[in-house]
Amino acid sequence: MKITKRNLKRLIIESLKGEDRGWEYEIDKEQTLPFNPLKPDDVKDVIIRVVSGKSGVGYKFKLGTIQTRSGRETFLNHPLVSQVIKEINKEVNNDLKVDLKKEDKFLFVGDSQTYYPGVSYADLILKEFPGKKVAKNGANLQWINNALKRELSVNKDYSVITIMGGGNNSVSNNPPYYLYDEMYELAKSTGAIVVAITNPTKSNLSVDKLKNYPSNEKLADYVRTNSKPNVVIDANNLFVNKSDFVSDKVHLNKNSHIDLKNMWIDNVLDNKAISSAWIIEYRYTIRF
Repeated sequence: MKITKRNLKRLIIESLKGEDRGWEYEIDKEQTLPFNPLKPDDVKDVIIRVVSGKSGVGYKFKLGTIQTRSGRETFLNHPLVSQVIKEINKEVNNDLKVDLKKEDKFLFVGDSQTYYPGVSYADLILKEFPGKKVAKNGANLQWINNALKRELSVNKDYSVITIMGGGNNSVSNNPPYYLYDEMYELAKSTGAIVVAITNPTKSNLSVDKLKNYPSNEKLADYVRTNSKPNVVIDANNLFVNKSDFVSDKVHLNKNSHIDLKNMWIDNVLDNKAISSAWIIEYRYTIRF
């Protein structure tokens, strides 16, 4: 995913407030920046131009010049550096959310936890963002894998693909763990960000009923420790109380799905999984 020239214009802000010494600076350097959150070293090459003040109007310099002239400690603690970092982080995050709402599509595949009509985390997300849900009550990993293959055979234009399942395979002592890897690899081959959600715990069931699901926690652990997804949301560990489930103690309730939706948004849209680098065009004016 890229920030387009059209969307770069949204990164314009009017000013950054600093110490009142009578100077005004403009940042207009286009630069590739690393993963958020930014650090002082990340903005050393950003070019500053003095646009008004007591002297030096028109003078340009890189932020890193502060370190060259005054030392690293001064650079690290310089208010101009910290202001630039703060505002860039804030504006980039805000812009990403605008971009994603308008231009990207999300796919959710899974079993009953994802299917839950009108209540599931997937449905809640899809009320706000464009995309599609492919899920079924009682679906096992093979069904989910086949459903993912079918969908991606006709539409690979998904920015984020979320996979949640495994609970229905937990009746087996030796479930097909390899299907997780197949799905993650297939999803990543399209260029999408892959989000894996662990199957919820069944530890609240009675001892007798729990015996019917010998591999439930092992399935969750396989997903939890898998390196293939870009993001893993550990529903198995996050929802452990009886109050997190409906009366069957197996399916997450409405409040848990709301929490799961918020976790998805926080982890996927808040610039944590989106990209390792963005090209940002700065048109900031800084009064310092």
